[in-house]
Amino acid sequence: MDVSMDVNMDASMDVNMDINMDVSMDVSMDVNMDINMDINMDVSMDVNMDVNMDYDKRPSFTASQSFFLQTKNVSQGLGEDHILTVAQKLGTYHGTVVAYKVINRINLLDAFPGCFHQASVESPLFSVFVRAGFQRLQEEWSGDATKTHLLEMLAPYEVNPPEFVVSGLLPQEPFATAMHGDLQPSNIFFKHTTDGQYTIKVIDWATARYSQGTCDLVYLLNIGVDADVRRRVTKSATDVYFNAFNAALTDLNANLSYPRDVFEDQLVKARQLLVVWSIMSVNLFSSTQHLRDRLTAILADILLDPTVPSPTLST
Repeated sequence: MDVSMDVNMDASMDVNMDINMDVSMDVSMDVNMDINMDINMDVSMDVNMDVNMDYDKRPSFTASQSFFLQTKNVSQGLGEDHILTVAQKLGTYHGTVVAYKVINRINLLDAFPGCFHQASVESPLFSVFVRAGFQRLQEEWSGDATKTHLLEMLAPYEVNPPEFVVSGLLPQEPFATAMHGDLQPSNIFFKHTTDGQYTIKVIDWATARYSQGTCDLVYLLNIGVDADVRRRVTKSATDVYFNAFNAALTDLNANLSYPRDVFEDQLVKARQLLVVWSIMSVNLFSSTQHLRDRLTAILADILLDPTVPSPTLST
């Protein structure tokens, strides 16, 4: 739809009034629209919007307004600057949660019952969806000589995916944290700040888990990112996340630091888990050729990486 608002105050709601106050709004919208706005008032807004619009038509807002825009979807993918921003904020958030539980000597699962999704080997995600994903890849790749070796390398992941995922998500103390679980682009909203940086708002915590924060980081760096961008930004984003995590621990006097070797080991495990998640998502990613190519690149990069060993799974 086209929305035209001239707020001085005469908007699409037939409202005429003198505004001499700050207005605080928390609005969630899912719209496709072109916007022309002339705003002449002091408004503080937190707006979650899924907006597809021409950047040339994006309005300017006064400093008192906090206007968050979700500018990308999964297919479009995030750019390097977005990834680095989220990686830094994510590391700070994860480190802050760890500091909170350590300083207060609490178990988050006990302190916040019902807030974290519990993985189960009975979940259809790890049985029906994984089986369907393997079947589809077998059908599509078995006749392609460039991909048959990838099918062979996937075999260990097919042994017992439910057990592998559930055990891999078990919290490893003391660095287990509150992870989001679905950091795809459509769940991340960005706002430009006056210094040219971004602040972010993350939505949809339905799959939040108490587990390793590296799972969030690896998910962020793969699912909503094209292969060329991911390959350029992974090292710097990983360093940014790690440094922000430890900075939060230091700033909050947690008397704890995240060792690099522990972090790297947890990154490897997260990448192994991502293989299974990618297989679960095969049918979702098959909606466009672009997404299919991204999925293939994710699997190939992990399977061919000598630092990521094949998992040892029991039947």
